[in-house]
Amino acid sequence: DAEADRAVSKRTLVVRLGSSHAARLYIILLILAYVSLPLLWWMGLPPLVALAITLLSPLALWQIGRMHRGIWRDASRWNTLSFVTIVLLMGTVMAELAAFTILMVT
Repeated sequence: DAEADRAVSKRTLVVRLGSSHAARLYIILLILAYVSLPLLWWMGLPPLVALAITLLSPLALWQIGRMHRGIWRDASRWNTLSFVTIVLLMGTVMAELAAFTILMVT
């Protein structure tokens, strides 16, 4: 939807970077989120929480693959791309919440 944003002078990140660079940034940040887990564990993140987050990595890898293949160029797929991103976000929140709840109870 960068074209609509550009038409009304919205300076969103996608407008500023361009679609291709924004897609690349999304991929990099998604990879970094999972690659950083060992460092976060070393810094004190409970192992159960790290494991709970890791359970979502297959979905993240699938999304990375889809983005890398460039399906973001197809406007008819934007809804599914957005939906998977929301599922990853909410899934991570729920996984962390469940892990911290288990740690609190035990």
